[in-house]
Amino acid sequence: ACATCHSNRDPHRGLFGDGCGSCHGVVSWAVAGFRHPSPGSTDCAQCHQAPPSHYMMHFEMVSEKVAGQEHANVEQCYLCHQTDAWNNIRGVGWYKHH
Repeated sequence: ACATCHSNRDPHRGLFGDGCGSCHGVVSWAVAGFRHPSPGSTDCAQCHQAPPSHYMMHFEMVSEKVAGQEHANVEQCYLCHQTDAWNNIRGVGWYKHH
């Protein structure tokens, strides 16, 4: 079972059970044919949770520049993040910040 070695954190928070192999393969962690419910969706919080840093001054300083909006809300993930990768920031590119 995958959880024997990879149990440090369930990114799906139990939503899909512990049968990782039903979606993920061992050759590539990417799910074949997976596409976000809607790449243009604005309801990220349905499955994702903002990290603690997004509730601090850091977020307020960065969000205005990246999101292009003065008081972006934490729930407006789509203003900065893209669905292909969490760290692919709009207008910035790949950025390791968490």
